[in-house]
Amino acid sequence: MTYGLDKVWGYEPSMENMKRLLEIFNYDQEFATDELAQLRYEASIQPWLKEAFSKMFAEPRQEKLNSLALPEEQIKKIDHPVLMVHGRDDLVIPYKETSLRLLELLPNSELHLFSKCGHWTQIEKKDEFAQLCENFFLRN
Repeated sequence: MTYGLDKVWGYEPSMENMKRLLEIFNYDQEFATDELAQLRYEASIQPWLKEAFSKMFAEPRQEKLNSLALPEEQIKKIDHPVLMVHGRDDLVIPYKETSLRLLELLPNSELHLFSKCGHWTQIEKKDEFAQLCENFFLRN
């Protein structure tokens, strides 16, 4: 479990913690605004969401993470077209250990890696992300 993923899954609701998470999610800190932190914090303290989040990411988190993984032999059998988009500077899920390995395993996959981009490719590289998705879906 990476430092970033541990912080995300171990999030305890507070404005300070939400601001830290936004800093982890983004390479470009211009996206980590106080307004976004406030919106996400307010969402995170909703009783139903807080309860669901704590159940989904309960300790031991590494065990939970392991249970989400498919065996590599199953992954190799996925023959549908797969588009993976990853930020090179992602502190939550590093591309080297995840997307590069999936690119090797998935027979019909492609990977687009953005430099100067964190976990939120759809926000930090929104126009490029949208174009990649559109092109991929038009082809497949």
